[in-house]
Amino acid sequence: MRNSAEENEYLDSFSDAFFNLFVCMTTANYPDVMLPAYSTNRLNFFFFFLFLIGATMILSNMIIANFYMIYQDQIENDYHNKVGD
Repeated sequence: MRNSAEENEYLDSFSDAFFNLFVCMTTANYPDVMLPAYSTNRLNFFFFFLFLIGATMILSNMIIANFYMIYQDQIENDYHNKVGD
């Protein structure tokens, strides 16, 4: 098994992995994060595939829905405050 600096560049520590997987979730830097792990073992593709499906299709939508609900509640409160005055 190879152990080069390039392979450990993105997933070296927990904080690096967390940040780089967050960037990967936005699909802005997806190939750069995946390719070093993919070159080590091609089965790592399945981890990134499942991660991207879960992160982009489920987690991102839940975050956006939460922001929308907060925004909708704020607009509703503002409306009721204006009508009540």
